Parts: sequence; structure tokens; C-alpha cells
Amino acid sequence: MTSRWPAELLDAARKKGDPVADAVVDQIEADHGTALVGEMLSKLWRNNAIPDFTGSPLAPVIDKYLDDTQALPPWADQHKIRIAEQLFFDHGIMTVLALFCGSLPESYSIGSEAVVMQRSGQLIEHTEHRIRATAAMIFPVMDSGGLGPNGTGVRQIQKVRLIHATIRHLILRGDPKHALGGYAKHMSGMQWDAANGVPINQENLSFTLLTFSYVFLECWRKLGIALDATQRDAFVHCWNVAAHILGVEREVMADSFDEAGDLFGILRARGLAETHDGRELAKALMAVQERHVPIAPLKPVGPLLMRRLISADTANVLGVERHASVLSRALFAVVFALLRAGEWLARLLGSERSPVTYVFEKLARVWLRALLLDQTRPLKLPDRLLDGWRLRHDARTAPA
Repeated sequence: MTSRWPAELLDAARKKGDPVADAVVDQIEADHGTALVGEMLSKLWRNNAIPDFTGSPLAPVIDKYLDDTQALPPWADQHKIRIAEQLFFDHGIMTVLALFCGSLPESYSIGSEAVVMQRSGQLIEHTEHRIRATAAMIFPVMDSGGLGPNGTGVRQIQKVRLIHATIRHLILRGDPKHALGGYAKHMSGMQWDAANGVPINQENLSFTLLTFSYVFLECWRKLGIALDATQRDAFVHCWNVAAHILGVEREVMADSFDEAGDLFGILRARGLAETHDGRELAKALMAVQERHVPIAPLKPVGPLLMRRLISADTANVLGVERHASVLSRALFAVVFALLRAGEWLARLLGSERSPVTYVFEKLARVWLRALLLDQTRPLKLPDRLLDGWRLRHDARTAPA
């Protein structure tokens, strides 16, 4: 059977960035120079929302960009979006595990993505900042009304889209002789392999958005959360709408959960590569996971869970196995098997509560509290959103 995504289509997607957002950055440089492009990137990177450019020469072009890119696509289905929002409300705490142990490591396995993330964003030195930056987009998108008129999710996606375009511009056309500060200095003049297409291309963007839809759903399944086809398809649809706002073209999206699995497999096979950057990013992520597990014998649980949630191929290229001892892996396998057996028994007895979900929610709460709810960190997340998470966290942890 012929694939919906033949190699020729994906080869072309690899060579294409985002014409709309790219034109905005090109105009800013043409009118104001590279230094202002770098200044804009630094401001965008430091804020959880689009900063106020009032009084800046950037204001007119950014305001126009925001107006031009905020509309949802005509095929957006509000009913499906509401189903996805409810899923996130019900199971959002497990998104913490899906993000830390599924989505992020899967993205590190794609060679061209790992190069950009490490060298442009200094992920190894600022892993926790990147985690918060990713959450700052995901949570508003999935919050109630996040993709509605003037939704916080829409604004977050527009911000990320502009960051992507700025990174592409600096990598491909930035002049290292300019005295750029912050993140911009790491990208200007960066050596880029043309075989990878363009940085943050349509193929890469499609894969990344699938790590927030398909990979999240697969992680939830492995963690004991049972969803029906309608719910899974709605979740994929919601992230397709987000992808549209991010500048992803419709031809590299999947229309259902099953199609998303097919496309994810194709894209991973095309991009999977063992790279120094990918391994170092995974190593830094696992170090953060271990640092925020307070009980010493349990510290390897992050890498061990990661190995369960990602594919064997991804785990191999990232070197996940070497971050836990043989004994730790064996004990984890036994405990996980016992939890699975308990899950089968619970369902046989008519219980909807999964032992797997119950146990790993404990870990999710630890990481949620340490890495996302703590507002003393450099990148602050929206207070309104975190207040809702605190209420849910408190309700779930309060004594009966």
C-alpha cells in the first residue's frame, strides 16, 4: 500500500522552513540589522509569553505577525478540542512523565533536531530551563480555552514559531562577526550540514508535534491510562490545530491516532541517528531526573521508566541502558511486571484505578513540584495555569 507520506514529499518538507515567520525575521534584519534580531530572540527566550515590544522598532512587524497567524484553520473541530482539553485535565499530571521520559528523549534521537537543540539552546547547561520552556507551550495549549479566541495557547505557539524562525535565520545567515549576546551568539555562523535540509524544517516540526500527541498517548497507555479511539483521535486533532498555528503544513500531519503512529514511525526511521549531541542531551535530562528524586535507591527510576516509554531503537541511540545498573534494571522489570499483574486483577474485579498509574503518579508529582510549580526559577510559567495545577495536585494528595 502506498504511504500518504512518500519519501519525495518528506524530502521536500526537509528543505522547507516556515515562509510566513521566516519573512518576518528577514524583514526585521533588513530594516534594523542582525543585532536587533538577536535581542528579540533573547527577550522571547526569557519570557513565558510574548514580551511587550511597545516603543520598540520591532512592534509594528511583530503586531502584524500576531494578527496574521492567530486564526485557527477552517478544519478545526471545537468538539474534538474540548475532548482533548478534558483528557488533559483528567490525566495531565501524567503528562509530566510523558514529557520527561517520552517526548523529550524521542526528539533527541533525531540527529538534525539534537544538533539544533543542543547548540542553539545550550540544553546541556540549561536542561531545566528547556523543560520549563516546553511546558510553557504545552500546558497553555491544553488548558481550557487555550486554542480559543485570544487563547494563551495560541500566543505561546506564536512565540515558539517566531523563535524557530529566528534560530533558522541566525544559523543560515547570521554573521559571527556581530557582537551578539545570549543564545544568539551560539547560532550565528554555526556550521550546518545541508544534507539535513534547513534547521527546524517541516519534517522536524511534524515529528516534534507528534511527540506531543502520539507519544503522549502511547506513554499514557503504557502507564495504565485506557482511552478509546474517539479520545485518541481528538487529542491528535487538537495538536494538529496547534501545529497549524506553529506553521506546520497540512500535508505532513496525520488525521487519526493510527495514522499518527504510521507517520511517527516513518519520520523516526528517516531521522534516527546516534549523535554525540543526542547522547549528551539525554544524559543531561537523566541527570535532572535523578537530581529531583529525593530517595537515593530510587534515583535510577527516571532512566528506567524512560527505557519503558520510548522505543528500543531510541533508547539504544541515546545510550539509556548505561545510566542504570543491571541490578536496577532487573528490579524495575520485576516491579513493573507485578504492577501490570495488579492492573489486570484490578480490571477483572471491576476497578478503574490502575496500580501502574497510581504508583507513577507519585513520581510525576515529585517532578511537577520540583521542576514546574517552583516559580523561583529564571523562566516563570503563567500563574493562572500553575494555580490550577496546584489545586489539582493538592486535591489528589489530600488525605481522605
